[in-house]
Amino acid sequence: MNQTIIKIHNLSFTIMKIFFILPLLFSFMLCKAQSPVLPRYSNPDYASIAGAYYKDTFNDYDRFEGTWQYSSGNTLLTITLVKKEMQYIDNSASPMLGVNYYEDILIGEYRYVENGIEKVNTLPNLQINYSDPYAYNLYGGIIQKYSSIPDVCIGCNPGEVRVALLFNEPNINIPGSVMLYYFRHFTENGVEKSELTMTDQGFISHEQGTVSLNNKYSIPQQSFILIKE
Repeated sequence: MNQTIIKIHNLSFTIMKIFFILPLLFSFMLCKAQSPVLPRYSNPDYASIAGAYYKDTFNDYDRFEGTWQYSSGNTLLTITLVKKEMQYIDNSASPMLGVNYYEDILIGEYRYVENGIEKVNTLPNLQINYSDPYAYNLYGGIIQKYSSIPDVCIGCNPGEVRVALLFNEPNINIPGSVMLYYFRHFTENGVEKSELTMTDQGFISHEQGTVSLNNKYSIPQQSFILIKE
């Protein structure tokens, strides 16, 4: 009987040790996974250090979080942006793209109505918590700030910030297209606004039988002034 009690006691002690060690081991692995913690903005080593966590140190993304809207007559553009922290970027399948790391990122979705007709609506996609941030139709977060150096933050005034996000539209495939959406945050008469400009930095090909010349994105490539709701 005493031996049985001793065995039970030893088993209980072992289980207690396991429950004590596991959280410590998990914390250690988490710290290793996000070490070192480096700034996301103005970092010459960005995305080059394996396992590093590139953090939105200055909370620049916070300015852009929320729902923004442009309205003119029967034309309406609604964009919702969300900040995602410590997203894992896995480049193991394509080593040429770089190492694996963590980073803060902005993701978003949109709805566009033209002359009262809804052209595209991806806002419901925000209800899905993808493990891959690139599954959203707006994603990224290149940060640009006002500087005396030309072309760093085009149109920015002192204190203003601009971010660039990659754009995608479901069911639209334009080979060679790399569409970037630039959002410049500013305040006018106490109202938060965002100037949206777009540029395609890819090399679009119109090979016969591959791309229709009428194949284009639903949102026109122009400038919009969005107001935060």
